[in-house]
Amino acid sequence: MELLSGSHRLSNILVVLAPSGKMASQLMAIEAEKGNSRPLLKLPQLDLAFYDIEMKTWRQVCQIDFPITGVMLEKHSWRMAFWNDCVYLFSVHKASALEFRLSDRQWHHLDGEKLFMDHNDCPVKSVVPIVVGSRLIVLSMSRKLMPCRSFYTVQNFYELNPTLKTFTLVASVKNSHLDEPITKWTVNGDTLITVKASSMMLKKFISVQFVNIYNAETRSSDAFEIDCTIESGVNVLTKGDILFLLDKEGWCRSYDLKTSTGLGFSRHPECKIVGSMKALFADDVYPALTRVTCQAGSSRWEITTNKTAVNACVKENYVDDENKIKVLFHPNPPFQFMTAMCPGQMQRQHLDQFGFPIFNFVDNRMLNFSITNRD
Repeated sequence: MELLSGSHRLSNILVVLAPSGKMASQLMAIEAEKGNSRPLLKLPQLDLAFYDIEMKTWRQVCQIDFPITGVMLEKHSWRMAFWNDCVYLFSVHKASALEFRLSDRQWHHLDGEKLFMDHNDCPVKSVVPIVVGSRLIVLSMSRKLMPCRSFYTVQNFYELNPTLKTFTLVASVKNSHLDEPITKWTVNGDTLITVKASSMMLKKFISVQFVNIYNAETRSSDAFEIDCTIESGVNVLTKGDILFLLDKEGWCRSYDLKTSTGLGFSRHPECKIVGSMKALFADDVYPALTRVTCQAGSSRWEITTNKTAVNACVKENYVDDENKIKVLFHPNPPFQFMTAMCPGQMQRQHLDQFGFPIFNFVDNRMLNFSITNRD
């Protein structure tokens, strides 16, 4: 959706971080000789790129020197958001909140200590920045195993003050889960929708229990209970007041968010995920991932590749005007591997200033990255 008019309108984009050529050349340089697949990265460097959804073109932004030195491991679990022409990265393991401003290409450490503190005696397991309407909301989630073997969870919603660069607690939601909790989310305008579920049968299925709805404009929250069992890996989409839960087999359950009632089932065979696809990205090495995803309202985005492919695949699942879920493929990204992806918006006049990228190619035999120029 395009907002405003002329060159000042906001265009929807995908924001992608990928291993830079310099950083990637260090991957496996030492550990490959020892048969260890864990790379050693002393000074992480990443490439930042935008995908212009309207024009269906990729834009190269800049190369980023990561401000935290040392090994960049998957357990750091950096979560990304793009807001007001800034990239935000949060890590529970590092207990760090970072802001990268495009205006001056500088990093800033945010005072986000409260985001990572235990919720009473519940340890925080995930901190996720999410742009909701015109605000940046940070979802701080904790869980605790109870004596009855169920899980007690807390979701704290924090809002970033763009001037003071401080975080304010604006809402909190508490739930109880039958087994290990799973959270999925998406955004619909000013509303953040989180679907809370519990894992079942060795994590092959999930039992969806709650839908929490937070309005960033009014700072109000609501919730309702649902009871359905879905294969693990469910995708969450919204269109208007309808919530869609799409599983790997292409079956979709829909719910009316206003009335909190179920609307039935529908089948979308083109959205079925082939089981063998998982094996293609099961052995990826962070921060050179072979699969990244993000969602925004009626669209869910996925970029996948593997170590033998040259080009990655960009797929969009979206809800059309007839509330049917469709699949659309987009131009390949300029990277063979990715680190993170999130949705965003940028003024058209600023977006058009960025040039077109040069493709980064990886020597798959040794996972020793090099840069190959391709027209």
